[in-house]
Amino acid sequence: GSLLVCTPSDLTGSVVGASAQKASDMLAAARGKVLFIDEAYVLDPTRGGGGNKFGGDVLDTLVEKLDGEAGSDIAVILAGYKQEMFDL
Repeated sequence: GSLLVCTPSDLTGSVVGASAQKASDMLAAARGKVLFIDEAYVLDPTRGGGGNKFGGDVLDTLVEKLDGEAGSDIAVILAGYKQEMFDL
């Protein structure tokens, strides 16, 4: 399979609902491939005092869309610095 690389800025929007749509679109483009999300810790909704609602929307969408059979043809790698990823 192929590798599709993105960053949190490729997945987050600036208005409510945009992040979920962008994440869904990225997952659709990654079907049959490996989706590599670099610096994924930026999506942590509690990072920086909890002001990252849009990152939380992305994570919620990833879990929803990858759960069960729907996620059987895609692999997602969340990458980043060790401590930040551990905190996520």
